[in-house]
Amino acid sequence: MNCAITRADYRVELTPYLVDTRARDENLHRVRQELEGNIAALLDSSEWMVAKQSHGQKGKTVNARPAVAVLTANAEGVGVRLASRLQATGYLRPDLLFRSLLPSLEFDPRLLLVRREGMWVERGGTLRTPLEALEDSAFWRPVPVDPSETGPSDPPLEVNAPRNHH
Repeated sequence: MNCAITRADYRVELTPYLVDTRARDENLHRVRQELEGNIAALLDSSEWMVAKQSHGQKGKTVNARPAVAVLTANAEGVGVRLASRLQATGYLRPDLLFRSLLPSLEFDPRLLLVRREGMWVERGGTLRTPLEALEDSAFWRPVPVDPSETGPSDPPLEVNAPRNHH
């Protein structure tokens, strides 16, 4: 049975520093419109190409769309809520995906505020926390108490073994 974490929920936002230094000269309303328009465009498309940076290597371009399960704009500030499929083709860091949604605004994506708000295991179309998934799995099996119930690989159990008092 697979208990791998397959989905993570994130909140990604421009920090107050980025709003002050980058969006101050821009119309903040226009920045929010660009973000919302690109969220709609991403969700309506089958492809959303993003440059993925690799350590010490030339970056490659990936289709990030299959990795996006849910994407919505935050009601306050300039940010998004993202549910990402972790094993999907095209998965990339949430800050890089967010950066791709605001191409007109120059900023280093490493300066964004990124918070992971949840991790999930998906089974049969149902999302469960990792602990819930483990509690449901065969991973937890009863420990035999009666020595006659022990298997060949289990050590014999001694219940209330007498102590030697010499």
